[in-house]
Formats: sequence, structure tokens, C-alpha cells
Amino acid sequence: MKKYIYLIVVAMMTMTATAFASCSDDDDSTISTENTLKLRKALDAIYPGASERAEWEIEQGYYVADFDNEYRQDVEVWFADDAKWVMTQTDLERIDQLPQAVQAAFNAGGYSDYRVDDVDFYERFDGSFYVIEVEKAGQPDTELFYKDNGEFIKAHTGKSIKIYPHTKI
Repeated sequence: MKKYIYLIVVAMMTMTATAFASCSDDDDSTISTENTLKLRKALDAIYPGASERAEWEIEQGYYVADFDNEYRQDVEVWFADDAKWVMTQTDLERIDQLPQAVQAAFNAGGYSDYRVDDVDFYERFDGSFYVIEVEKAGQPDTELFYKDNGEFIKAHTGKSIKIYPHTKI
């Protein structure tokens, strides 16, 4: 009888482990050794020495290196399968780190009295832009998109947009 109970318990543990393993998403995928070498070389070509401190993951089919740059800013560099660069996201943290044209446009806009929660800079194959996340008591959170020259692109209110290399802006 104990033998049957033991077998049932082992079977249940195996099924549970299998269920958890099948629920993993892309972020937990491993990167092959061959790709690792190509990706590290591609990252170091853009940010010399960054591959030594980068953490890698796979997200939405892209290889993503996450590291802090020399200014202690969080940087994510995105690569396609062939180790071709497709996007860089830099967390600027403060509005005073934006170009003057973007700061002026923000200050002249309708959200200048909102609290700035986050500032990100995106460089992509199709151009670059800034996203300023703002909040105000009693108002929904809003993301403001600006071009490098301060031109306002759009405002997005509500749940934050996750930006990938293929996201339309």
C-alpha cells in the first residue's frame, strides 16, 4: 500500500513540475552559445565592455541585453535573431536629462503641472523618441511621446504601452 501512495505522490509531483515548466514565457528561454558570442560582439560594438555586465533575456522573439551605462542609467539593447541591433531603451529618470527642445515642449503643454514619474529615450531603426510618464491625483496616468526636436507625437492615457522594436508610435 505504501508503495502505491509513494508512486501516486511521485506522479503528482512530476505532473506539477511539468505544468510549471510548460507555463514559462519567452523571458526564461536560454540563448545558445553560438548566438551568445554573436550577441556579445554586437553589443560591445555599440557599448564597449557592456557585455561583461549585461543580463540577457529573450522577449517577443528579440534578444535583450540589460545593463547600467557609465551614467548609472538602465539600458536595454534589443537585437534580432541575426544579432542585428533594432532598439535601445534608456531610462533617463529625470526630465532635466531631456534635450532642451523636449523640455520646452513639455513645459508648454497641458501636462506641465503633472508629476513626472518616468522618462525614457528610445532609439530604433525607424527613428528615436522620448516618453514622459506623468501622473496627477484624480487623473489617469498618461504617457507623452515626443520627437528629438520637441515635436509632440501623442498622449496615451491608461495602462502603460509596452514598447517593442515593432510597436507603432
